[in-house]
Amino acid sequence: MRTTLCEIQAIEQYLDNTLPVAEHLLFQARTLAAPELAEKVNAQEKVLQLVRWFSRKKKKEKLDQLFNQLMQEESFHHSINTIFT
Repeated sequence: MRTTLCEIQAIEQYLDNTLPVAEHLLFQARTLAAPELAEKVNAQEKVLQLVRWFSRKKKKEKLDQLFNQLMQEESFHHSINTIFT
């Protein structure tokens, strides 16, 4: 289990470009020599992308909710309408 956690951490550091240059190059060489590691890197990259998309979706929902609340206030609604009309 500990080895798996260390590997996940190394993959995340590799994907985030937070490894020192020498370690980054060494990890890159390991992915070329071990196809199963390359598959894990690809899977982790997809997971990180999904997390980013989910985070953006949540932020957009919050912004939409805030905008709708603001538009219910008469003074804000009037100010926005005068700017864009």
